[in-house]
Amino acid sequence: SVATGKYASGSEVIRAGLRTLQERDVIIEDWLKEQVSGTYDAIMRGEQPTHDVGAVFDRLRTAHCAQAIA
Repeated sequence: SVATGKYASGSEVIRAGLRTLQERDVIIEDWLKEQVSGTYDAIMRGEQPTHDVGAVFDRLRTAHCAQAIA
């Protein structure tokens, strides 16, 4: 912070924050391109199995309840 001397001014703090957000955006964009888009395309071509969301949540609920009882 400016008070501790880490940054010279408030605008320097803002610039550092914006740089951090931009770096995060690049990481997310790379992940989307490298991981998600290929899987999405495979699902749309019928080459990747999918799971019913309701069934997944039912299994999670069952497992969670079993752990809570134990």
